Amino acid sequence: MKRFLIARVCSIFVLVFVLALIPGHSSSAATPERVQNFRLVYNGNKSAVLAWNKAKNASYYLLYQYNAQTGEYKKIGKTSACTYQVKRLKVGQIYQYAVQSVFSKKKKTVKADYSDLVAVEGRRVELGNIHGRRWSVITNKSFTAKDTKTGETVRVKKGTTAVASSAKGSTVSLVLKNGAKVKAKKKNLKYDNLALADSYDLYSQEQAEGFVNQKGYSSKTDWLIWISQYTGSVHVFKGAQGQWQRKRVAKCVVGKDGHTVTGVYRLLRHFTTHGKPAVYFTWNNVKQWGESIHCRIDSNTWGAFSSGCIRLGDSDLNYLIKHCPLGTTVVSL
Repeated sequence: MKRFLIARVCSIFVLVFVLALIPGHSSSAATPERVQNFRLVYNGNKSAVLAWNKAKNASYYLLYQYNAQTGEYKKIGKTSACTYQVKRLKVGQIYQYAVQSVFSKKKKTVKADYSDLVAVEGRRVELGNIHGRRWSVITNKSFTAKDTKTGETVRVKKGTTAVASSAKGSTVSLVLKNGAKVKAKKKNLKYDNLALADSYDLYSQEQAEGFVNQKGYSSKTDWLIWISQYTGSVHVFKGAQGQWQRKRVAKCVVGKDGHTVTGVYRLLRHFTTHGKPAVYFTWNNVKQWGESIHCRIDSNTWGAFSSGCIRLGDSDLNYLIKHCPLGTTVVSL
């Protein structure tokens, strides 16, 4: 009986050894699945985001740019995710890309065939006018400065109204009414309330999506919220990092004198105020208070009037509460 067991164990060992030598039966290397559904999910501002389905047995993926004239694949990147952003595209030029899944373990590497090609045309989306909050200021002293755009000397008189890029630092950038941009010492300025754009819907859908996708914002949910304090607007996106699509934009009230925080936060907890739903996106455990997104409480529908919370109209607030679960990223700028 003992000899029989020994012989059986030896037979099994030999069988495993033989199978390991047969292609497709290696215990240390597996053939990765060829990438499926390789696609373009965002294209703008001289960059593009590519995505694909997760491939079975893939340890990572290699990205290639295909040259149709030579038939060659040039490797441009490596990632373990199922998305990749290509940058510095030339406007109007057509590019072709492919992705390849790779299995790698214990110095053994197996590559699948190239995926189907995806063509991308370099596009420009103007994002230069997208920025964070600005401040209304009045000069309390006359001074001379250079226009940072043209290099010309500009005389700025006392009492001149302008827009400042920041409320911090000893020197800030100013935009005068005639469009000139100059540097000024903060001590020569008197700060007023936030300076808002002419319209809450200043940014087009293409610009808004280009901005959040270029910034690489991510979220723990399928939703993302961007509070633009410069335009007094709330933008709601659905998708994923690099693939956000704007679903709604609404005018809102933001904090006066810059009281609304800036930074990246997330929806934390629901509550009710003024008989309507609301949700916190910041919270102080010591003070037991935070900034939230809630309903309007007076006649102000747009501008910088609150103590820090974001006020929305009922329909826009209900949409946000209904669709954006707790954990959703909130970007406030």
